Amino acid sequence: MSSLTISQPPSSIRDKSFPSDHVETPIIPRAETSTVPQQDMTQSHSSLFGWFSGSNFVSRVVEKTKSSVESVITTLDPQMKEYIKSGGDIDIIVASTKEVKIGPIREAMQQAFGRATVTGRDSESNTAAQPLGYAAALRGAQERISRLRQQDDIKEKQAIVAIEGFIVELQVDGWFEMSCLHLQDPAHNITVTTYSQPTPIPTPYVLTAQDRTPTDYPLRWSGLAVTIGQVVEEAQPHIGRSNWQLALAGVSRYQSLSLAAQVLAYLYKQQFPTSYIS
Repeated sequence: MSSLTISQPPSSIRDKSFPSDHVETPIIPRAETSTVPQQDMTQSHSSLFGWFSGSNFVSRVVEKTKSSVESVITTLDPQMKEYIKSGGDIDIIVASTKEVKIGPIREAMQQAFGRATVTGRDSESNTAAQPLGYAAALRGAQERISRLRQQDDIKEKQAIVAIEGFIVELQVDGWFEMSCLHLQDPAHNITVTTYSQPTPIPTPYVLTAQDRTPTDYPLRWSGLAVTIGQVVEEAQPHIGRSNWQLALAGVSRYQSLSLAAQVLAYLYKQQFPTSYIS
């Protein structure tokens, strides 16, 4: 049986020592930290806040928030809209104490100018109870303004709006009720007149009002002694004289005046000095 002989490694290898506890650590180059000068940082902050304050971003956010809050308030309490939108350079008096006349003018002016103070004062005209025709209506509105200016507490150049309802025959046996809206602003030398949309009136109501107007009625030149509202109320008590337009034509007088008031406010703003418009 032959024996297995294991040869020894060369002495050059046997004498080489390999320490077991030594591990060579790699050298990682250290990154240099860049230092921003204090002056550059200050300029950067200044530029940032300068852009932030100089842009329209903040003003748009504030305006949007304000508009949203006002919308919520006026939805919960519609009467608050009068106070929120009051103020500014626009100050107008309506020659009436009826909300059906004051409300449309206030809403239209505040919509056109952003803010406007609109109040009502009672004033009468020297025309018939039921004015007949455009000329009588315009004269009645002018008289209401003239009489209001005679009051001591009214400013000399106060802007005033008067509304005068009237009836007119626009076609044969075709009668309609309309309103004349007349604005005078002596301070800015502005006069604006417009009219509401016509509301059809059944002819029998007009004939009844004519029959009940005496021949010696002193104001017959300007119209009738009995209003259409009175005639309608007597014929149909469930309707009432203040809401007959809605019952007969489907559109209330408030709605009709609102549209006419928007036209009036727009025409007024077109002639108004731009320095007063926000």
